[in-house]
Amino acid sequence: MRLPVAASAPGKVILFGEHAVVYGRPAIAVAIALRARALLVPSDRLRVCGRERGGSAYVWAALRRLWDGPAVDLKIASDIPSASGMGSSAAVSVSSVASILLSRSEFSVERVAREAFEVEFGVQGRASPTDTSTSTAGGAVVISPRWEGERLWEIRKGKKRWRISRVQIPEIPLVVVLSGRRSDTGKMVARVARALERNPSLWSVIDSIEDLVREAIGPLRRGDLESLGELMRENQRLLRELGVSHPVLERIIEALEPHVYGAKLTGAGGGGSVIAIPRDRKKAVDAALRAGFRVVSTSMSPTGVRQERV
Repeated sequence: MRLPVAASAPGKVILFGEHAVVYGRPAIAVAIALRARALLVPSDRLRVCGRERGGSAYVWAALRRLWDGPAVDLKIASDIPSASGMGSSAAVSVSSVASILLSRSEFSVERVAREAFEVEFGVQGRASPTDTSTSTAGGAVVISPRWEGERLWEIRKGKKRWRISRVQIPEIPLVVVLSGRRSDTGKMVARVARALERNPSLWSVIDSIEDLVREAIGPLRRGDLESLGELMRENQRLLRELGVSHPVLERIIEALEPHVYGAKLTGAGGGGSVIAIPRDRKKAVDAALRAGFRVVSTSMSPTGVRQERV
């Protein structure tokens, strides 16, 4: 057993397909340059960030699932705003799992992806492997019932199956705007589940999101920003129909609209963040700031989970 050890993992934004992916439909996500870092050190008692109780439920879940050694303290530091739709909990789960597996000399990227998904699923009650697989793999990832590019791994849960593929895409410029309203993934996923149960006609919206995601893969590979912007607008309309947008998100999109190819919420919705592909980055950022919102400076990241120096 090796201690201390450290690992880090990136956040993510979902470009297309959130919520539909929970039901085994495809989604496209990219890792971003903001990261969470986990440091596993010896301790007198089992702790998370120096505390025997409280702290991140995801870190405790990783320890309960994977740790059977002497007392340790699993410390977390993160650049990723929490409850923002940028995969904070996934990056924490992935980096925590990675540090534990590294300490046991059992690290592999695929094992990290599988274990981190189980951690996040256990905490949230419902989840797809979108966030954890993107954080693990880095770059651009398609989560789908079928292979869509370079094969990475397959994850199953009950009757659901997701195949995770890497797709090579050019750098897509992104502007990320925080709404200032927290997004609770578990609650929003449960809200959509209740809506589908009450109104089965909403399954047509899930079907439309699936079609849109598949249509987006080609323009992404070509870097066709005009087409991607149109698809983002349509994806936002469909998410609005599912009931996961929020007036504050719509205000951000309205402020950005003159300066972007397209914009949409990213992640669970109900708050969190808006992503946009800018025509003019400075004008888009200035518009968001004038409207009273915070802009996160980041870019796509090709690097997924990795060991860090201690």
